[in-house]
Amino acid sequence: MRVSDDRYTRDRQKFDLALRLIRHEARTFTIRQWTGLSDDRIRKLYRSYVMNNDAREVTRHRGKSPRQAAFFFRNPELSFQAAQLASLFLMYGLVGPSERGVEPRYRVGSLESGALLCRAYEAYLEMHQPVRISFEHAWFLLLAVARISGETAPLLFTALNNQFWSSNLMAPMANLPVVIFQFALSPYPNWQQLAWSGALIITVSILILSIAARVAVSSFAKGRR
Repeated sequence: MRVSDDRYTRDRQKFDLALRLIRHEARTFTIRQWTGLSDDRIRKLYRSYVMNNDAREVTRHRGKSPRQAAFFFRNPELSFQAAQLASLFLMYGLVGPSERGVEPRYRVGSLESGALLCRAYEAYLEMHQPVRISFEHAWFLLLAVARISGETAPLLFTALNNQFWSSNLMAPMANLPVVIFQFALSPYPNWQQLAWSGALIITVSILILSIAARVAVSSFAKGRR
């Protein structure tokens, strides 16, 4: 049996990707997701090839991966770097445009997608010094960008809110869906009535915009005939 057989080539690619992720300080769970290797095998790879052999100290992080979208809005510089990283995901084909907005083009567990994620993050590392976004935050950002077209409501609730009007795009802003949700859960009847009123305002506004758009498109089409 030749060493170049697909089975052995695939195993070698798994180890290479795992080492790449370890050097980016990815958590064990993330590495297991992308490579399919066991926790014990990942620890042995770290001890054998990284812990005492790399010139740069690599930290192994414990606990759950970060899942707070508010992290990317802490300051303008962080928001700018997050936007650039999202653009790199698009350039490397991890996400792509669709009729609904943005759709994922990666597959968790695919070695090819894992390598593309590493390449996108490495391109980000070359652009910024010091680095503000860790690999785990980059992985969460990819998840958020890929899900944004189908999960707008959860993103609204995790993107903070503001009780006062603010025009600063880099800071939490007031939005009607969150206000409706908060008022609807309140024990006060007048607040609940305001929540229903807000829902009615949104519904009527969308209806008016839809009718206006149809009328405008119809008039434009008749004018071209």
